[in-house]
Amino acid sequence: MKKFFIFLALIIASALLYFFYFKNASPIKNISYEFTKIEKGIIKKTVSATGTIVPISKIILSSEISGKIVDIFKDYNNLVTKGEKLAIFDPDPFILKVEESQTAVDISNSKKSKFKEG
Repeated sequence: MKKFFIFLALIIASALLYFFYFKNASPIKNISYEFTKIEKGIIKKTVSATGTIVPISKIILSSEISGKIVDIFKDYNNLVTKGEKLAIFDPDPFILKVEESQTAVDISNSKKSKFKEG
C-alpha cells in the first residue's frame, strides 16, 4: 500500500510539473516570414544603435602656431605615424606677416642708405 501512495505521488508531481512548466511556457510569438522573388542587386542592411563611443586612447595635441585649419587628414581612432601630416593651417595670415616683415626690412634699409648719403 505504501508503494502505491509513493507511485501516486510521483504521478501527481509529474503531472503538476508538466502542467506548470510546459503548458504555461508561451511559444515564440511574432514570427513572420517574407517570401520574395530572387533578384540580382545590392544587399543593403542598416543597423542603428545608441550609446557612448569611447576612444581607444585620448591625447591632447597642440601646435606652436594658432590659426584656422583648412584641411584635416586624420579622424578619430586613425593610426598616426611619426612625420605624418594631420592638418593644414590657412597660410594667408602667415604669408601676410612675412610680407609685412619684409616691408619693414626694406624701409629700414632705405632709411640707412639715406642716412649714409646725407
